[in-house]
Amino acid sequence: MATNETPQQDEQPQQQGGPAGGMFGMSGKMLGIIGGGAAALVAVILIVVLAVTGVFGGGGGGGSGGGNVLGYIPGDAGLVTIGDVRTQMNRDGLEDYVEFIQDSGDDSRDTKDIGMDDDNIQSFAVVYESLGGNDILWIAEGDFEFDDIREELDDGLDCEDDDYRGFEMWECSGRGFPAAVAIFEKDGYIVIASQRQSDLERLLTYMSREPEQLANAEDSDIRRILNTVGDGWLQIAAVDDCPVDRCQGSGLALRGDDSDSIDVSFALMFGSERAAEAMEGEIGIDDYITTLLSVLALDLDIGNVRANGEFVVGDGIAEFVD
Repeated sequence: MATNETPQQDEQPQQQGGPAGGMFGMSGKMLGIIGGGAAALVAVILIVVLAVTGVFGGGGGGGSGGGNVLGYIPGDAGLVTIGDVRTQMNRDGLEDYVEFIQDSGDDSRDTKDIGMDDDNIQSFAVVYESLGGNDILWIAEGDFEFDDIREELDDGLDCEDDDYRGFEMWECSGRGFPAAVAIFEKDGYIVIASQRQSDLERLLTYMSREPEQLANAEDSDIRRILNTVGDGWLQIAAVDDCPVDRCQGSGLALRGDDSDSIDVSFALMFGSERAAEAMEGEIGIDDYITTLLSVLALDLDIGNVRANGEFVVGDGIAEFVD
C-alpha cells in the first residue's frame, strides 16, 4: 500500500549504448512505418524518444508550451517529448513522416495493454529523468473509457486501486511496464510510471504539495523552451544536456501540413542575454541542430538564426533523408 511519505528516488538503471555528448548517438537507419492519426503519432513519439536517447536502431495537449499536459510532468525532468494529436492528426506532413519511419519493435510498448485505445488519444508525452536514461512517465490525454481501463488494471494486470495524496493511483504487481497508473478522469488524463512507482508518487507529491515543481510553473525551463519553439505536432525539450558551449537546454518543434517538407523551429537556452548574444552565429549551433534533425531522419535547411533574450532561436525547412 502507498504511504503519505515523500517518495525517495531509486537508483535509475541506464540503457546500454546511450549517446555521449548530448543528442548525438543514434546509429542505424529509420525506414517506414505505415499508420495515421493518433496511433501513428504515438508511434512517432516513441521512435523520436528512442532515437534521441540512443537506444533505437542499433544504439543499444500540444500547442505552445505543451498546453495542459505540462501540469502532469515534473519540472525537473531531463527530456520531454510531446505530441499534439488534437489539431494535427490529419496533416499530410505527419502522415508522411510516420510512413518514413520504422519502429524496430524491440522497445515499443502497446498502450492497449492497460485498456487504452490509441485512437482516442488527443495528446501524448514521454518523460525521461535524463537524456540517455530510461523513460519514467508516460502521459496521455483523451476521451477514454475509464471504466474499461480500470477493469484491465484490476483483472488483466492485477493492479490494486489506492489513494495517494488524494489521487486515484493503481499499484501494479511485479516489475516492468506499467509500475503504477494514475487516473484523472475529470480532466481526461492518464499518467503511467513505466518502471518505478516512486516516479509517479513524486509527481503526485508535486501536484498536491509543490505545484511550483511542475513543468507548467511560470519559471520552468521546460515550459520556457517549449514556449520559445512554439506550436507543433511534435515538440521536444531537453534540459542540462547540450553539447554547445554554455548551452543549458534545447528544444525543437515540427509542424506544417505540407507532404513535401516539414517546418522546424528550434531554440537553445543560455544563462543570460549576453551569453546568447555571444553565441549568435556560432557554427556549433548549426552543426548541433542539423545533426539532431538527421537523427530524426530529416535533412534540415536552416533559415534565420538569431539571439532572442536568453535564447538563440532559429527555423528551417526539413525534408526526409533519402
